[in-house]
Amino acid sequence: MVILSEMAECRESAQLLIALIHLPLLVFGLPYILWCVSCLRRVVAFWVKPGVLVVVANSDTNLRMCNNISNASLVHYNYWCAYYPNTCHGHSSIRITLDTRHGHTNLAFNTTYRAAKHKESKIRRQKFKQQFFACTTSLGNKNFFISELFRAFIHADIPISKLENKSLNDFLTKYTGQLIPDESTIRKNYITEIYQETLSSIRNIIQDGPIWISIDETVDIEGRHVGNVIVGKLSETFSKPFLLNCTQLEKCNHKTIAKLFNDSMSLLWPNGVKHENVLLFLTDAAPYMVKSAVAINVFYPKMIHLTCLAHGLHRIGETIRAKFYKVDKLIAEVKKIFLKAPSRVEKLNEMYPNLSLPPKPIITRWGTWLNAVKYYCENFEKIKDFVSTFDSTSAISIQKAKNLLNKDDFKNNLIYISVNFGFLENTIKLLETRKILGLIEVAEKCIEQVQGPLGVEVKEKMRSVFYKNPSLDCLKLIRDTHCEMNEVTLPTELTPFDITNMKFAPITSVEVERSFSRYKSILRPNRRSFNFENLRITLTIITTSENYMNLIA
Repeated sequence: MVILSEMAECRESAQLLIALIHLPLLVFGLPYILWCVSCLRRVVAFWVKPGVLVVVANSDTNLRMCNNISNASLVHYNYWCAYYPNTCHGHSSIRITLDTRHGHTNLAFNTTYRAAKHKESKIRRQKFKQQFFACTTSLGNKNFFISELFRAFIHADIPISKLENKSLNDFLTKYTGQLIPDESTIRKNYITEIYQETLSSIRNIIQDGPIWISIDETVDIEGRHVGNVIVGKLSETFSKPFLLNCTQLEKCNHKTIAKLFNDSMSLLWPNGVKHENVLLFLTDAAPYMVKSAVAINVFYPKMIHLTCLAHGLHRIGETIRAKFYKVDKLIAEVKKIFLKAPSRVEKLNEMYPNLSLPPKPIITRWGTWLNAVKYYCENFEKIKDFVSTFDSTSAISIQKAKNLLNKDDFKNNLIYISVNFGFLENTIKLLETRKILGLIEVAEKCIEQVQGPLGVEVKEKMRSVFYKNPSLDCLKLIRDTHCEMNEVTLPTELTPFDITNMKFAPITSVEVERSFSRYKSILRPNRRSFNFENLRITLTIITTSENYMNLIA
């Protein structure tokens, strides 16, 4: 800041003026008015603000001063530098402008204030400006910081509405120097772009394939029919699958599934569908899925349709559950005993500290019922003693559980199921993780060894499940070709390159089931107003980011 003083001709008067204006300049740096009377009666006011000092004169006769002001100003500026060396480090160029308003003449002197805080502030502003221009080169007129912030919120499954929180908004504004726009503005301007980037990353990984595809449908909490499409690349090395599409279906039948299949292939390959590179189609064994696969196979000649093998084993387990009504009833009644009863849970922990709570099987979740049977078989006496400590009149579930536990044949039924079919639950778990075709053959051999009338019925169910899955034999032949040299008749449609890439072909639809679990976690009770278009885009971005990060790791 250049300090001017035309009110004195000596060093003492300059020091007086410096003392008067020193405090506001250093502490506040804000515009203020300093009134003083010049001893020469030529200057009546100084108007000082950061970087600018304006001298206001009374009459036009004072214009004759203009040629002498700059020299006098430099003299007093040197005085300022001598007395306050920490605030001035040499002067920069001084610009003098004349402006006559209301009969007065304003002389403005502009220069740079060199204080340390001002220098830091200038560097900080330049830094933010450089970041903004550097980051907006790839986003056009969009803010790169807002784009990355929105991306991080989606990947972390944080509702973007949280940015409306004043504390969070103020925190981000304070420490990033960025203004956070409204939630609707961010969603409208950035979500489509991030979704397109996600699709591009999937296309870059899949490229031209060959691929496998899995489709399933569910009904969400809002009553909508939702179909998910999982796609993965077939190669000699393992490849993570990706959620390619999530669509709301008008109804669930073979026509809508076939349309969803074709739309998804067009989404993956917008420049032309690679019909020859779709080798495997995975679904459940629902009749409309089988019918849609037959129709789709006309356009995809190399495609093999395989129904989920883990789901097939689960259907065998459902046959077993239907034959043991009493066991199923006990599991349900004991589940009710512990429902919303913390005192009973605490009592079980007191009686048997090392005993976990009884499992709560879900019928639609593969293998959970067989796991519960195994638990009751191993801890039958403990559960019986625990239930006997309660009064039968306290709850109907306790009364029914006591009656079942006291039956003579009940324990024998638990032992029979656990010994002959307990392996199914473990096999399903292994299929969900390792996806080894040999596990199915082991399960087949174990079921063939089961004796008695129930064993015959379960064997018939197993043959029915696998008979409706003719592509299973084709995958076994491909597996045998990978494992050993033998003379087998392979499908004529598949080339040696295709057979080589089938090494890590999946045999379960567990990935699409997991995508529905993710869907339900996003559509939680406090997010029911989610627009479906934004919901499907968010689901695609989240699942892709999770799989992509696992792939990098």
